[in-house]
Amino acid sequence: MKKFYNRNFAYGAAALLIGAVSFTACSSEDELSNTNPTYDGESVKTQFAINIPAAAKTRMTGEYTQQDGNFLGMKDIKLIPFASMPALGTESNLGSVITLGNISDNLSATSNAKVYNDVAIPVGTGAVILYGQANKEAGTNFDKGAVTMPSDYSVLSNIKFSPVNITTNETDAKATALAAWMTSVANAEGWDAAGEGTLKDLRDEFLKTTVGSSNSVLCLMQYLYNALAKEDGAEATAIKAAIKAGNGVVESDGKLSYGEGSSLAGYPENINLPDGAAQVVWNSTKFDVVAASGNTGINVASLDSYVYPAALCYYVNSNVKTADTEVDMDAASDWTAIVGSMTGSSVAPTTRSIAIEQPINYGVGRLSTQVKFGAQRVPDSKDDGHNSSVVEIPGEGFKITGILIGGQGEVGWNYIPTATTTGSKTIYDKSMTEGMCAKYSSDFTGAITNYTLAFETESNKDVNVAIELVNGDKDFYGKDGMIIPAGGKFYLVGQLESSAATETGEKIFKQDYNTIAKFNITNLKSAYNGLPDLRTPSLQLGMSVDLNWEKGHTFDVEIK
Repeated sequence: MKKFYNRNFAYGAAALLIGAVSFTACSSEDELSNTNPTYDGESVKTQFAINIPAAAKTRMTGEYTQQDGNFLGMKDIKLIPFASMPALGTESNLGSVITLGNISDNLSATSNAKVYNDVAIPVGTGAVILYGQANKEAGTNFDKGAVTMPSDYSVLSNIKFSPVNITTNETDAKATALAAWMTSVANAEGWDAAGEGTLKDLRDEFLKTTVGSSNSVLCLMQYLYNALAKEDGAEATAIKAAIKAGNGVVESDGKLSYGEGSSLAGYPENINLPDGAAQVVWNSTKFDVVAASGNTGINVASLDSYVYPAALCYYVNSNVKTADTEVDMDAASDWTAIVGSMTGSSVAPTTRSIAIEQPINYGVGRLSTQVKFGAQRVPDSKDDGHNSSVVEIPGEGFKITGILIGGQGEVGWNYIPTATTTGSKTIYDKSMTEGMCAKYSSDFTGAITNYTLAFETESNKDVNVAIELVNGDKDFYGKDGMIIPAGGKFYLVGQLESSAATETGEKIFKQDYNTIAKFNITNLKSAYNGLPDLRTPSLQLGMSVDLNWEKGHTFDVEIK
């Protein structure tokens, strides 16, 4: 039941209708015939109908973001009455916060209205605020999103909506085991006996690694093992023995894998984080696990800075229209006509019908992402001296397994960042649209789109977005000459610049707006094998970004 406008991705004229009931008594004969019999001197009980005027259909892919228009229902619905529209958040509401029942996704085909009976509305109500969430119980928090909702809506200025952390900073046992394995390989006797030459170069390269995930470490060990297989002598044999000595590591015909029950397998998937969030650092004698930012020299975010995508939330702050006549609920499909027929602006004892004047909109924004390679063959960075080699992009492209979005933080009662919002959180969206990948193409025609919900961001704040890809080709070299082994994951960062977002007050994400970002990968020299802190303004960027808003703004940024 979703209808899209050029400027946003909101419902059409979704609104609240307070329907008709019989009325009696007040102070005059006319009022006696019109006053609601439930009027108690403070409020009247009425019928409500939430109107979704257009039947349609719609995941964090498309289904859960209502990309295709399918109404998912609504839950956690709070209605707060006011004398006039709140502007500052310091205004007091009239009476108690009203909790409305959930709305299912199977609304009537004729009126698309959900009717509530006997809802008490204070006399004098001239405006309302409505909050709600999509009523989607199936799926994980990565599928449907998550938000920390307020426990109390009675004081407007205290209402906050916050992203939900995926995990804590606590060091996982698997992370410690992986770092210990890496340390044992780094300190194997064969390295010291090798002197200058190929083995020393391999060790120096190994010690530069900062990635500590199970998959990436295994790929790195495979890279070392393959290189050592070309070397003769006891030194290479000793190092290969240290590699195979990892807990549960199995070698078959030169191929390494984790055997059943290995303490090294499954990190950080076991705590639902991206591979690149698992990072280590060499401290001259051993590899240390990096769980929190600020305690090492590498640019890494704390594990507790990663959050789920936002949930699909609803919000409206609007004046009401009232009438002293009954409104036909069956006409709810023509909401413009209904609102236009009402001439009153405040609830009175004689009021028979009420409508929210403004549409019910989304309280969150949405990022629509497309990714492609700008050439069939792209350069990498072969070593620290940036001697380039070329990576051939396979026909099926590189699989995309995640999208990460920086700059997230709590928002206030109006779904706008507060004065204390820091933007220190990073969304990790791993629920990708089926077939999401980066292929070579001259344009974005036919490119698959992924959809991610996000809270509104501050004005004049650029947002870094990282694309998580799987190296489906040969080993190559990324940023600072870091090895990106075949089968390993890597990250490319693009920046969305707020100065171009003039239609939305220079906000990259704005509630009820759809941000479209088209990432064109021009090289792999700036590919990260670990995930950098997306708050950092001086990140090396590896994609050009064509960003446009639904109102029509488009720009191209070439990042080299």
